[in-house]
Amino acid sequence: MNENSENKKVSITDIIENWATNSEENNISENKIIFDINIDSVEYLIKYLVSKNYDFFILEPEEDKVKVTFRKDNIEKEIKYIKFPVYSNIVLKAKILTKLDTSNNTNPQDWKTEIVLNKSNYKIISKTVPSNLWERLFLKATQIEKKVVAKKEEKMSFAKIMTIFGWLSFTTLVLGWVFLAVVLFKSTSVSDLQFFNNLWIDTNAIKDFAAKLVNWIFWIILLIIILLLFIFSYKAILTKKEFKKKRVSKIIISIFLLILSVSTLILWMFLSQKINSLRWINYWKVEYYDNSKYISKLFTPEDSIIDIKENIIWPITIRFNDEQLIQKLIDEWFKPQQTIWKVAWDKIEKPAKDYELIYEFKNKWLNNVKIQIKWTNIKWETDEKNIDLWVISLNNSIKITELKLDNGWSKFIFDASDLKYLWKIKWYYIPSIEWKDDNEANKIISKALSKELLTWYNFNSKNIFEWEEYYWIKIISGWVEKEWFDKIFIVSKWDKTEIKWDLIKKQDPNNSNKYTFSFKPSEDNIWEAYIKKFSWEIEDFDTNWNSKKTIIENNANLSNLEDSSQINYIFKKSWIHKIKLIILDSNNKESIFTDKIDISKKLELSGKLNFFIDSQKLEYKKDYNYDSNDKTYNLDDIWAPTILKVNATRIKTTNQKYWLKKIYWDLDNNWNFEKTWKIETISINTSWLLSFKVKYIFVNKNVQTDTIDVIETIHITAIDKEFIPSLKIIKTNSYVPIVVQFDATNSKVTWKNIDKFIFDYWDWTLPEERDAKNTWHKYLKDWDYTIKLTVVTEDWQKYKTSKKLVLKNKPQKATITASLKKAPLYQDIDFSAEDSIWEISTYFWDFWDWTISTEISPSHSYKKIWKYKVTLKLTTTNNNELKDEIEINIYED
Repeated sequence: MNENSENKKVSITDIIENWATNSEENNISENKIIFDINIDSVEYLIKYLVSKNYDFFILEPEEDKVKVTFRKDNIEKEIKYIKFPVYSNIVLKAKILTKLDTSNNTNPQDWKTEIVLNKSNYKIISKTVPSNLWERLFLKATQIEKKVVAKKEEKMSFAKIMTIFGWLSFTTLVLGWVFLAVVLFKSTSVSDLQFFNNLWIDTNAIKDFAAKLVNWIFWIILLIIILLLFIFSYKAILTKKEFKKKRVSKIIISIFLLILSVSTLILWMFLSQKINSLRWINYWKVEYYDNSKYISKLFTPEDSIIDIKENIIWPITIRFNDEQLIQKLIDEWFKPQQTIWKVAWDKIEKPAKDYELIYEFKNKWLNNVKIQIKWTNIKWETDEKNIDLWVISLNNSIKITELKLDNGWSKFIFDASDLKYLWKIKWYYIPSIEWKDDNEANKIISKALSKELLTWYNFNSKNIFEWEEYYWIKIISGWVEKEWFDKIFIVSKWDKTEIKWDLIKKQDPNNSNKYTFSFKPSEDNIWEAYIKKFSWEIEDFDTNWNSKKTIIENNANLSNLEDSSQINYIFKKSWIHKIKLIILDSNNKESIFTDKIDISKKLELSGKLNFFIDSQKLEYKKDYNYDSNDKTYNLDDIWAPTILKVNATRIKTTNQKYWLKKIYWDLDNNWNFEKTWKIETISINTSWLLSFKVKYIFVNKNVQTDTIDVIETIHITAIDKEFIPSLKIIKTNSYVPIVVQFDATNSKVTWKNIDKFIFDYWDWTLPEERDAKNTWHKYLKDWDYTIKLTVVTEDWQKYKTSKKLVLKNKPQKATITASLKKAPLYQDIDFSAEDSIWEISTYFWDFWDWTISTEISPSHSYKKIWKYKVTLKLTTTNNNELKDEIEINIYED
């Protein structure tokens, strides 16, 4: 707008009066009318008005046209003409934009407003005035210039900073709480929480740290929730009744906070219980062996492993092995140089590659075991790490006294008085099994362990001369007798020489079964006489898997003992073989050394055994576990009696050169493999620890003589069932609708009488209390039903079981049969729906001549010639609709 237009402010009323006086002068001849087709909307008029710098425009309808007048300073500047349809559209849109009543065209209206068109702001003054021909529209538009307002820099207050910090802290706390909760939900052992090691938390302290962390986080969150609950509850109480909405909102928030606080408390309790149930793991990979078992030929190294968490009976000598720990550091690019063992009050320094420490504990009590490892890293920087391995508890002890007899024999006296508080001690005795084959040794052991020799605290051994003998004890506490033995004593009159030695084993690069053995004595050995002869005894098997011992003797060469002790041997079978070296000195005294060597071709299995009970497949990691290192399956808490089916059809090897030829089963666990079926059935009748083995024989596809045996062991822990469920489901087929019978007659509860049976049919009907049989229950819909049976005894104890019932739909079909498809006029035609498949509730016939029927088999005649399309609609008992059609041709006879 220019200055003149700003100074001259003309009202709408003046404009109207001025327009009325000048209207006749501005009339244009009808013959010269030219319609402006560019004017098509109110937006165009506003933009045109602003672009020409006019003050306003007027729309005045006449008989056959609409006049558009543009004015400035109350002077007509420009006149245009438009047609009535465009006028109607412009007036309607102008009323909407300026918020006038679109339905009112009999009274004057005016309005002031601001609008936005194409990202530009306009100040609008509009008015409508009724006339003889529709309405006149006056509209004034002024573009509003945007003012740039400089933003003032606001300084953040301390209170605002603290508020932001508080919210960030609370958000971090909640996120940490959610993360910790998710991790603990998925955790089953301490190994799942090993990421705490990155926070320099010791592995053995992870459980305590996790418990403290959960307690702190939940305590803070619960405190915040309770404070908020108190604040909103207090505000809800104080809010007046007049402010109903505010009061209701505060009450809702208070209820939500109350539910949240209770949920948080329950989750807190659950996670605390979850942490307490986490299993301990040997994170540092240090193995602990009972040394007396380890050096005995009766036990394998795996049998000698000690459960370090349990109370161990003293006296004991433990063999520590840190090979896996050292290897773990090497894999992480560290170079261990030295290990320092700290056991109880002793400190033993060893080279890093000397993995074993044999330590005899001098007294009972708590003994800390620590290890210090010194290494150089990839930058050749020297560093060390101190690891607290465990605290070995030796609270219980048995005093052993050797009584030497005059004839050179010895007797050992065991005094277990320190264990009286545990109640009873059972003693078992296994005589020497030296030079016995495996079958004979197993029979001796089984017979010896079948019955105890004595139940008392003191025990005297038999007279012992040379070979080792075994004494086993089982502690019975509180009338509970465990399956395993608590302590095994190995005693003998062997001369325990102080000779330090190494058995050197070298594998032939061209033959994996050929080894070279030699004896390397330590340089600091003190000899009472010189060595005369080396006698090697190697346990092996013949081609029929019969045990066989090979003896090789070499005379000693004092100038080179190691070379003169050397022998070569080719093993016949892949197995863990025992090797014994007997050294005869010039005093005719023998020193005996034993070792084991694993000669085995390794094959990795790509499949697992499948286990089935009552046709239900057991789930891996839920119902059973598999240890790939030991090739052992563990099935815990299997109810007895039951039938277990073991399926080995999916067993394969990752090595494509080998294929599975045969499968043998050792159901008695005595290494006598007999049965050769791929599927085996095991009867579990009573609660007991049941073990059996399966042997797979893989054959090289190219070399048939190249066979590899893989043996897996299955351990089953069976538990006697207190409740033996029996739920029979009797049905004629698997299609609905169907009547099903249920029979729970054979269900039993040990030592209790059953009072009633509760059946839940899972079909949206209420559970039903009745006797053991239900001979009629009808199902109408297809579904995978889970039938639940609850047995209630006379003392109101409840026992539950369930069984699947899968029902499917029959192929539903509507079928029309007609006695005639071509018939003359007035001929009766018999129709029937009896061939339709399903249970039908309603019938609807449409004969196409405006007549219908609801009978199952109606008769009908036609009175006109035509081709009629007869339609049948059926409604089934499960509310499905079926349809069929047939064409009937009616002709004149």
